[in-house]
Amino acid sequence: MKIPFKRLALFFVLSMVAVSCQKETIIDPVAITGGEVSFREAIYTIDGVTGQMTFPDDASWNQFLERMFVLAEEGHSVSFRDGNSSQRNASKEVVTYTTKNKDEAIAWANAMVENGYTVYVQYDKDSGVYTCTAIK
Repeated sequence: MKIPFKRLALFFVLSMVAVSCQKETIIDPVAITGGEVSFREAIYTIDGVTGQMTFPDDASWNQFLERMFVLAEEGHSVSFRDGNSSQRNASKEVVTYTTKNKDEAIAWANAMVENGYTVYVQYDKDSGVYTCTAIK
């Protein structure tokens, strides 16, 4: 019994096509467990224009703080607060901090934001002094 080569080749090609048309096996998704992902939100104002940002980690939050202080050095009016905290207008608690050390000013502003304050930053180019005002 001789099978011509063309028929054998056609049978082989059709077999491959039939196999490739089969449904794929669905793999159940695997749940990845690990540390919680926490996001930090901030509401900020630059020269009267309000915006909101979300930060996935501390590094991006620290970059944001650094940028706010650079804007203050450039003469812009900046303020920022935690986007998750509520802002009450009943009684105002005001705390002011002045320093020539930028890193200390950033650390102080960060601590005040974590405590629910809105922080305003001003920079005096002549004296090199950062004036940070926190209002709650």
